[in-house]
Amino acid sequence: MKAITSASEADADRAKTAAQQTVPGGLDSIAIAAKVREQLTADADHVTLLPPIGTEFASGIAQLERLAPALAELG
Repeated sequence: MKAITSASEADADRAKTAAQQTVPGGLDSIAIAAKVREQLTADADHVTLLPPIGTEFASGIAQLERLAPALAELG
């Protein structure tokens, strides 16, 4: 555990932890869709997909577009 010395550092630490928990790094579209399916099967009423913090807008949209076909199969 590391010591947090400022509010902005605490915010950055929380964002990084949340991203690690919710955005499995390096997974392909099928694997991400499987993670979404797990959440929905566990009775989640919604799942939010966001690109990593700091991603350029166009790059983030391109990532979501690549995910769309796999996610559409979830029904």
